[in-house]
Amino acid sequence: MYAAVETFPVPTIAVCVGHCVGAGAELAAGCDLRVGGDNLRARWVGARFGVPVGPARLAPLIGAALAKDLIFTSRLLEADEARAIGFVRSLHPAGEAEGAALELAEALTKQHAAGARQLKRLFLELGDGTARVEQENAS
Repeated sequence: MYAAVETFPVPTIAVCVGHCVGAGAELAAGCDLRVGGDNLRARWVGARFGVPVGPARLAPLIGAALAKDLIFTSRLLEADEARAIGFVRSLHPAGEAEGAALELAEALTKQHAAGARQLKRLFLELGDGTARVEQENAS
């Protein structure tokens, strides 16, 4: 499922409202863009349960040092920090986050469709996204 989201042929957007933990945090990290609610609380809990997830998707977004901190400690990433480190592109009142994501999606539809698909493919190929995810899934 994670690979399907990450390799979807057009840009994907996650709405991150409230608790975004474990699989929810991983799915959000696998999307191309993320819009957050002001009540966002994200956490990668794989280290607590011996599940090797997080590095392939989170590290390219926020950098290895911060990703290691969040993944190894399973500490809470709150809304303001999520915005400051670039995990989410914007924060909105929780009840307005979905609307903001829909506005972003509408803006993306105004881009050249074939160009958007080509750019998505290039991000995957140049960032070696598929190989990173395959390696993590094999662990």
